Amino acid sequence: MGENMQLQYDKPASVWTEALPIGNGRLGAMIYGGVERETISLNEDTLWSGYPRDWNNPSAREVLPDIRKRVQQGHYTEADQLGRKMMGPYTESYLPFGDLRLSFDHGAVYHSYRRSLDLANAVQRTEYGIGDVFFTREMFASSPDQIITLRLTSSVPGALNFHARLDSPLRHTANIEGEVFVLRGFAPERVEPNYVSSSEPIRYGEPELTSAMAFEGQLIVAETDGRVSLDAGGIHVLNATEAVLYFSAATSFNGFDQIPGNKVDGDNPAVVAATSAAAYLSGAQAKCWTEVRERHVNDYRSLYERVSLRIGGSSVSESKDMDTERRIEQFGAKDPGLVELLFHYGRYLLISSSRPGTQAANLQGIWNASTVRHGAVTGPLTLMRK
Repeated sequence: MGENMQLQYDKPASVWTEALPIGNGRLGAMIYGGVERETISLNEDTLWSGYPRDWNNPSAREVLPDIRKRVQQGHYTEADQLGRKMMGPYTESYLPFGDLRLSFDHGAVYHSYRRSLDLANAVQRTEYGIGDVFFTREMFASSPDQIITLRLTSSVPGALNFHARLDSPLRHTANIEGEVFVLRGFAPERVEPNYVSSSEPIRYGEPELTSAMAFEGQLIVAETDGRVSLDAGGIHVLNATEAVLYFSAATSFNGFDQIPGNKVDGDNPAVVAATSAAAYLSGAQAKCWTEVRERHVNDYRSLYERVSLRIGGSSVSESKDMDTERRIEQFGAKDPGLVELLFHYGRYLLISSSRPGTQAANLQGIWNASTVRHGAVTGPLTLMRK
């Protein structure tokens, strides 16, 4: 597989396209790697606006003979203009689920910063120092357990203090149910593309009457030696050395040709996966984070290790430990190891955005930050820039 198959950077991401992606085919996240404030953008692959409807254009067949005639006459511009009359209505938009937001009490003056994405194990890490204390965050999206996990640690006992909450750009409510922070919401019934002029580009239905998608996310904290409290604002962890967060989500999607309804059905398999996260807190059946990580890595490697690529020796072997952005700028294709890294990054993205039983990977995978559809999609491959 080559050496050091990692994207690595020496500063946090400042915009979404600089964040690092993880996914299990159904759930996706973009990780910024912030210090005092961290944002993790979340997605679920069935969360779309709208609902099934007739997308056919009845007049399309009437235009087709005229288009053929213009093509035969060599009037291609006219044929192209007529072709637009065959188009059906604009389809709906893939939506962002929301954000996991973390706030830390240790301040923003840091040193020894590094964030990385390990392509061989599908694990993202953020590491930095605050004074004499070093903090580490490790995150991955597990396909076997259908959850996104985040483990936070400090090098000094009791130095980890943070606040975590879920938020969404869609209409939603947030509540505490037992030991779980629950976010519930529903999608718009219609979203116009950003290149269509509209006084109401995003249209919602009535909460109890809408036929658009409902969604639900759950966040819990486990395996911590700190003091935990929950309120409407989120989860608070104080004086910890370690803490593990588990997140899962589901929607009311029940088939491409079925009205999803305005509530997330408890019998929906995705809902079962979401609510099962709470089981990690329960007695003898609780799984430790180490076990969850091992299951994730073994599952991912069963796909990733099917392919190997070795281009040849590199005259810039020192580049493997460089910041990835500087490595691209300084060496580019002159560095065979960088070419190998890009090759495996493409494979990583496909494995992470499409698994058996999930929706097919679209142009941008499962990662999306916008509530409106754009004409040109900016996908995770642009993340090689930073």
